[in-house]
Amino acid sequence: MKNILVTRVKNRAEEMLKVIEQEGFTAFCEPLFSVKKIFLDQKIPREISAIIISSLNACEAVIDFGLPKNVKIFAVGKKSAQKLIEFGFTNIEFAPKNSAESLLNLIIESEENKSSSILYFHGSIVSLDFKKELEKLGFKVENILAYKTQEIPNFSDELLQFVKNNSFDQVLLFSQNSAKIFFKLAVKNNLLEYFKDAQLLCLSEKILHDVRNYGFTNSATFDQFPILNNFYD
Repeated sequence: MKNILVTRVKNRAEEMLKVIEQEGFTAFCEPLFSVKKIFLDQKIPREISAIIISSLNACEAVIDFGLPKNVKIFAVGKKSAQKLIEFGFTNIEFAPKNSAESLLNLIIESEENKSSSILYFHGSIVSLDFKKELEKLGFKVENILAYKTQEIPNFSDELLQFVKNNSFDQVLLFSQNSAKIFFKLAVKNNLLEYFKDAQLLCLSEKILHDVRNYGFTNSATFDQFPILNNFYD
């Protein structure tokens, strides 16, 4: 039976864990950072042309912000779009590929209104500066910090005990930040060689590029593991 390391908090991975276990694999959850929601006290601009959501973590802030349900929303992936639809939002487009670059291209290609503000909900760590890139093209963008991330200082005792007698066949990585922390903790615990026997599966090409730069040559994107197709943010 294959062992799969899912680098996500359990409440964010419950549906994924269920599918993985139904396929006959054993899943082990190991979050690499925690997320702290930020209370938003900004006023909603009078004129908004669109909203940008570059991660599932930012959805809660959008839901709580009091925005009209028909506001145009650009989401990074299907899961973010589905969550917003569940809360009544009706005008959502999501990136064809699960990446910040794909989302940026979607906005540039389909958003024509440059006179009103675009609200960009994001975390304390971003892989692509949407404000900077869109303002180069004449768009008005307002940053809204929706949450902060705090990296976990070490692997859990449960994981460190597990690796003494077991191996992982695959490791799932969901962000560049996760990949960076994973590499740091693998070095800290002398586990680089241990994890080189596992295949590292990455949510996007950009994460895959980082992972290979860290020396993990046995790596690929989620596309190589079809049961993960429904778990893009």
